[in-house]
Amino acid sequence: MNKRKTWISKGWCALIPVLSVVLSLGGCGFLVSETENSESEIQWAEIGEEVETQKIAETDGNLYPVSYQITQIHRDPEYVEEVIEEYNFSGTGSPIGEVENEKLQYGIADYLVTFPEDFPSGEYGVTNTPIEFKVVALDGGDIIKVDGINYKNLNDTVEIGDVPMGFDFFPPQTYEGQFVFLMVRDYGDYLFQEIPPEEREGAPQYIRGK
Repeated sequence: MNKRKTWISKGWCALIPVLSVVLSLGGCGFLVSETENSESEIQWAEIGEEVETQKIAETDGNLYPVSYQITQIHRDPEYVEEVIEEYNFSGTGSPIGEVENEKLQYGIADYLVTFPEDFPSGEYGVTNTPIEFKVVALDGGDIIKVDGINYKNLNDTVEIGDVPMGFDFFPPQTYEGQFVFLMVRDYGDYLFQEIPPEEREGAPQYIRGK
């Protein structure tokens, strides 16, 4: 096994109070020297491509088919800042803090989850509508390499969509989700990996970012 040198970027670590508490992107952002990564064949869908998956119905706790697609990725700083400010002002969830490291920037992904007519909803409808994603490298690993430097702890995302609370979402209907992610500025070689329910079997599913 090759040895590798590890150090801590002070600018990245300064974000710990913001990212670990406010955005739940916890941990210190270590930068590690370039190392060899094992090659693995990853198959991914493209932006706008529909993906079949399953979600747990709250009525009986069983898995049922749904489909989703990531429709658009926003990397424009002005747009991203505007959306995050609106989300913070709404008080829907914990506020998202500013990124103080000039090498990193927030991005926003829009996605849709389509619930078929036979998806169980019960009296209150469906509230378990979002799909959870994490950000990974093109080989499926948690470390994202840019210009010979590997970035850790860029994996977590935060849902900022208008999640239904009850009595307002009944199949057949489509949930319009949105989430914030952290990425190296102007870098596009990464994947969004779906985080499925533990009960769902099968290989991980990925969408290509940009």
